[in-house]
Amino acid sequence: MKKLIAFCLLLFLIAFSKFISAQTTDDTFAIYTLKDTMLLPRVSLTQQIDSLELADTPFLTALDLVAYGKSTHSFVLIPEMNLKWRQLQNRRYVMSGVPFVVTVGKERIYVGTFWWSYSSMRPPNCAFIEVLGPVPYKIELGIDAVDKRNDPRIINSLRKAGIL
Repeated sequence: MKKLIAFCLLLFLIAFSKFISAQTTDDTFAIYTLKDTMLLPRVSLTQQIDSLELADTPFLTALDLVAYGKSTHSFVLIPEMNLKWRQLQNRRYVMSGVPFVVTVGKERIYVGTFWWSYSSMRPPNCAFIEVLGPVPYKIELGIDAVDKRNDPRIINSLRKAGIL
């Protein structure tokens, strides 16, 4: 009986994950890391955004957020994201940061960087998220960075998701 219940639960999880992935394909806000985990942020910023190869699945989507503050670009993660965020916080040898791409559906909006404040390097000249920062986390801007955080596609997506 336990095996039957476990099997049914597994089938439900597979079906639910396909449902969730179907929900994140049209106009859902997402943040992807890059497939090439060794690519430095300063290199990713010099490449065309469409040439960057994204990870197969997003690091986080609008479904992983409880709320997003439009004026401060701050966000709160759902509890289920805590483990994934802690794994990111504990990554080693990331003094230059971990590049990411913000998307809405299949459209790439801008390149940013996950950043650790203990780095001796100054934050990159782009949007960045201080990984060790206090909650709520914020998407901040580096010096002289072009601000694309208020792109209407992002705002509309977050509003549609009910977290703005």
